[in-house]
Amino acid sequence: MSAHQESADPLIILGKLAIKYGMAQREQIREALAYHRAQKEEGKEIPLGEILVSRGILSADQLDHLLEVQSFLILRQKDKQFAAAAVQLGLAGPQSVEGALNDQWEAFKQHRIIRPLGAILAERGILTEEDQEKVLTFLSEGNIEGAPPECLAPYQPPRPSSETAETHPRREGAEDVRDTAVPEAPPPWMKDLFSLEASSDGMEAYLVVRCLVAEAPTPAALKAFVRSNGIVGELFPLSLVVDMLNKRPKKDTKISIAQGTPPKPGRDAQIKYYFDTDPLKIGTIRSGGKIDFRERGEIPQVRPGDLLAEKIPKVKGEPGTDVYGKKIQPPEPRDVRLRCGPGARLSEDGLKAYAAKHGSPAVTADGKILVNPQHVIRGNVDLTTGHVDFEGAVLVTGTIEDGFRIRCNSLAAGEIAKAEIETQGNVTVSGGIIGARIHAQGALRTRHVFGATIRASGDIVVESSIVDCTIETSGACIVRSGKILSSNVIAKQGIEALQIGSEQSRACRLTFGVDSKLKEDLAVLSQRIAMCRDRMHRQMNAEGKLKRLVERTELKVGSLAVMQDQATRELRAIEAKASQGEAAADPDTTRRMSRLEARIQEAEKELERLFDLEDRIKKKIGDVAAKKQSLHLTMDHLRAEMEALAEWGKSNRAPAVIKVYDTVMPGTEIRGRWSSMKVGGELKRVLFKEVKVDEPEMPAAVQAKITVRPLES
Repeated sequence: MSAHQESADPLIILGKLAIKYGMAQREQIREALAYHRAQKEEGKEIPLGEILVSRGILSADQLDHLLEVQSFLILRQKDKQFAAAAVQLGLAGPQSVEGALNDQWEAFKQHRIIRPLGAILAERGILTEEDQEKVLTFLSEGNIEGAPPECLAPYQPPRPSSETAETHPRREGAEDVRDTAVPEAPPPWMKDLFSLEASSDGMEAYLVVRCLVAEAPTPAALKAFVRSNGIVGELFPLSLVVDMLNKRPKKDTKISIAQGTPPKPGRDAQIKYYFDTDPLKIGTIRSGGKIDFRERGEIPQVRPGDLLAEKIPKVKGEPGTDVYGKKIQPPEPRDVRLRCGPGARLSEDGLKAYAAKHGSPAVTADGKILVNPQHVIRGNVDLTTGHVDFEGAVLVTGTIEDGFRIRCNSLAAGEIAKAEIETQGNVTVSGGIIGARIHAQGALRTRHVFGATIRASGDIVVESSIVDCTIETSGACIVRSGKILSSNVIAKQGIEALQIGSEQSRACRLTFGVDSKLKEDLAVLSQRIAMCRDRMHRQMNAEGKLKRLVERTELKVGSLAVMQDQATRELRAIEAKASQGEAAADPDTTRRMSRLEARIQEAEKELERLFDLEDRIKKKIGDVAAKKQSLHLTMDHLRAEMEALAEWGKSNRAPAVIKVYDTVMPGTEIRGRWSSMKVGGELKRVLFKEVKVDEPEMPAAVQAKITVRPLES
């Protein structure tokens, strides 16, 4: 048998197609053909397809598809010979024939319609029936050798079922057997079998099975069904969906079939610092947590005009689309505000911070940049030094004794007794804190704390123990190698300790996830704004009264000026008559002139008094305007500070937890943002976390509880 005859044999075509698309192995086809020939020699004509199905190599559906393709390819081979003959006889041009062959292929690929080439050329008016007869006669006489057969045309039948695919995997390198054609409309019966749903965010579409599917639709039909329902998103591999449907899923099964394009997030604004911002890098930390202030390392120093930090503006993201093609906007990137405190200044565009004086730069816990000059006290803060108020960094090599006060930007000390400390930045104590009241806008680090009240914006790190204290921080409270006893600790970013409570101490109360300090700071700023607003209102009232007084004074000035003018004119008229001898120097005229002169002098004095009063009132109005302007600036500053604090509070959203590395004693009260619990029995190595729960009997706003689980090693 020649190569041409072999390729034209329907058995060979069917076998090659089965091998081509991974439905059968080459050896399986050879065995089936041998069996077919043996049966034929015995007088039994068994189709190859039937043999393949009976042996479990092909399913009935796969055989139907292959036979359909086989019929088309056989016709296609003959029609290529027909096309070559029509061109050779001069009845059709090469381009016309090529276009007709392309249309024949598209009709089969799109709609499974097998159309003879002669019919297509006749419809186009290229060949008449007589011309077609000439071509067929020409071919029957053997005047043309047929065109090279293409038994494996680029048509791709549906993927085999999952069972057959698993039994007979596709050959390595075989093409993906998917039908990518899209009919103009899906088969009408599909709406009875399936429906489409989208996820709540519209980013994924699901094919919902409405009833038992006896036979899966083709990928082309699935694609048409999805598109006809308005889904324009990217489709998942439809061949995989067909595989799942062939497994006969249960009713109401949802299968992911399309996805949208998620939006690309932007970039949050950032602040780039040009100095070391480590808040606790004030001395060398020795073993056990003790800090050696004599080995301070390199403390950064800046000069006026040095660049301290710059803001890198936020970058907006790119929108995506949901499965319906609707635009999905990306989250708005978070903005940050560059803020300056004492010793630093902001550029006009608000994007850069510069040093305004010589000193050491620092950044507070809430993001304010400072430049601190340094004040060193070698010894104790006591009667010798008195209270210390210094706009910069204070270093005390000894103890801050009972009853003394320090106000500064940052503080480093050996010990703090019952003193009062207020800082714009960090507090670092190499020894301990006993009985002090500390309010720090930065972080705090010390060895131990007893009987103190501490409020801080940054982390509070204690090396050994916290006993009988009240602590509030917007950061975390960490006592990793020690205990918390008889204390009330509120830490937004969580609490860590070796042990909580003891048998002898009173129970502790630990609150996490709540920023009471920030709330209080915001409340203080709000109160200061309200006070400024009240003062502004009083100044505006005073300004109104002063302006009305000016108006009354101006009216009096006007009346006096008119009266003075009239008296002056009358006096001049009498004097003119007297000079001309018309008026005798009688006593009445003399008295009248005297009265006019006196009236003019009195008016002059009153006018001088009123002008002086008007000047003094206008000066007061100017002073009031200056106070109003100052109040406006103060209120703007307070509002900006309030907004910046609120933004800072929102920016730190890490979930807070309480970690205890050894023991939690009974009676310890644990509080979260919405819920609380009391420890009933002794616990070992645990983590407390607040989680949301879905319990109908609880109000929606407080559906949460404290969970306890073992601490991971």
